[in-house]
Amino acid sequence: MNGLLFIINTAGRLELHTEEELPSIVVERCANYLKTGKILSGTYEIKATGEKKFTSTVDFILKKDNLVTLDGKSSQEIFDGKWHFVANKLEKTYVLKDPRITGIPYQVGFEAFTKVKGSGLEKVFDPAKAVATVFDGRPMVAIKQADRTIYISPQTALPYGVEMTLGAVNYELRFTKLDLNPNVAENSFRISPPVDYKFVPYDFPTMLKVGKKAPKLESPAQTALDALSTQHPTIVLIFVNENEPSKETLESMNKMAATKDKISFVVITGSEKVAGSSKRLSNLNFVVDNSLGTKNLASAYGVAQYPSIYVTTDDGTLIHRQIGGTESFLQTVLNR
Repeated sequence: MNGLLFIINTAGRLELHTEEELPSIVVERCANYLKTGKILSGTYEIKATGEKKFTSTVDFILKKDNLVTLDGKSSQEIFDGKWHFVANKLEKTYVLKDPRITGIPYQVGFEAFTKVKGSGLEKVFDPAKAVATVFDGRPMVAIKQADRTIYISPQTALPYGVEMTLGAVNYELRFTKLDLNPNVAENSFRISPPVDYKFVPYDFPTMLKVGKKAPKLESPAQTALDALSTQHPTIVLIFVNENEPSKETLESMNKMAATKDKISFVVITGSEKVAGSSKRLSNLNFVVDNSLGTKNLASAYGVAQYPSIYVTTDDGTLIHRQIGGTESFLQTVLNR
């Protein structure tokens, strides 16, 4: 692309710029709307090719304080500041994911808009990474990241499309109906699943299946667990590591344990640092499992991420499993 480009700025005036000038001008305008914008809404169409092939259209609303709603034909996602809600409209089921485990969902192409203030704006919208190009037959500015290229419209300074490759799948996105700072009701970001939707715990296929028992191990941790299982008919196992999300979960579980006099809450960890919290979190029983290889309780239960929570009967039969500290649903299980 050579010569001069026409750009219509926000004031409606016609501007004339060279190809060399275009990237820095557009990036400056992008940075400005990202700094001043509070809400961004619109629609995107996503096409996947490769190992996966599909086309989907999704309406989205993004809020600067990391609130997100995505509404497609067969699924809906909401991040309300605490939980990542994912609903399957076809199966009428929904999952609540702990964002401390799964990460905050964001809309591809608007990473800087939905990240915490000041954490990525300069890195994403760097003039040195921007080049003038043509996309879908239109003049665009392309900003390249590790696995994707974002195409920005010079006319609006808003993303027009994204191309990216994840594994063996290629994705193309096109954005339309973009509206900066629309009047959006606050309840757009509240999680309230329909009454006929069934809750499905968030877990992994590797985790021990409900109704099964974990194999018995010859280890000090197993001995400690067996002793605790004789005290109450229900045992809550909380597998944690030393990371900050586990501390938040432990404090929440400690409060819950104080109200459950017929349930043993057992924290299983390989960290002496976590076990040192036993004095402060007096309603929890701490078991340190330093076993190596497959001879530890985490492998016996198929733990895939931390924290993971299992509820068993006194004979070891699993009745509930989940990843993350979704305490409200654990409370429902324990109140059955």
